[in-house]
Amino acid sequence: MDLFPTLIALSSGFMFALAFLFMNQAQMRGVRRGNELLAVTLINLLVSALILLWQAISGSFGGIPSFSAVAIGWFIAGGVLSSFGGRYLVVIAMKHIGPSRAAAFKSFAPVVAAVAAWAFLGHTLNLQIGTAALLLSVGLWLLNTQIKGKTAALQDSGNLTLGWVLGGTSALCWGLGYIARKLGLEVMPSPALGVAVAALVTGTILISMNYRKFGLPTGLAYFGEPPSWPPMLFAGLLSTAGQIAAFGALQMMENTGVAVILISLDPLFMLMLSRLVVGKTEVITPMSFVYMAVALAGCGLAILA
Repeated sequence: MDLFPTLIALSSGFMFALAFLFMNQAQMRGVRRGNELLAVTLINLLVSALILLWQAISGSFGGIPSFSAVAIGWFIAGGVLSSFGGRYLVVIAMKHIGPSRAAAFKSFAPVVAAVAAWAFLGHTLNLQIGTAALLLSVGLWLLNTQIKGKTAALQDSGNLTLGWVLGGTSALCWGLGYIARKLGLEVMPSPALGVAVAALVTGTILISMNYRKFGLPTGLAYFGEPPSWPPMLFAGLLSTAGQIAAFGALQMMENTGVAVILISLDPLFMLMLSRLVVGKTEVITPMSFVYMAVALAGCGLAILA
């Protein structure tokens, strides 16, 4: 496997982890829960639009590719499936199976992406890649459901069956979202454009949903009070960089399943970085190291594939 695309894919997970930790810090400084995603999405849109403008004016990185409605359609589909659909279904699933188990369903996106890449793109799905995706997903699932060293608690009033179905559907959305992005990049190879379209779609949906509940806020209400602006800005910039790196890895790497495996290491990076950014860390039990080893074994197999 080529080293540069591999490093790009791994860096995307690293930046996603940092972005999430800064989002948590912004919440602690006053950003209302739910608004941090919209604030980051708006920063994604602004920064990616500026990058596209710079590319168009300077001709850097080949400038802007020839317009394709098909590619834009795939980028929109990727935004709806991953940036919005996967996250929104998890929010609903949290009410039924608890937050940690619901969020952990994203861990199975590599399995979905590997199978979908084989089914729809004709990419290789051999024993090594299948095992890599499964090891990573199982390791991250077990690690994510061990919040502060405890098993996630279920809500008594929750519908367990509905929660598991919603969680599984969210994993399906995330995995298929990567396939949609890959299809768009094959027609219009522009990671910045992919990020901009996804951010525009996600931002429009989230603002529409907020408008029904609260109306349109004035000024920088989505970004909270001034103390929350620096971490919110860092979260947005890191998220944008992570998104562009993820699109870049999907564009450069021949096998989409392998790319998604490497991109999906953000929960592992998050655990390692939490003390540096937030000033505290989750309790790590002996079993945490076992789960981390399982996930890293999957990553290693993918790199060697």
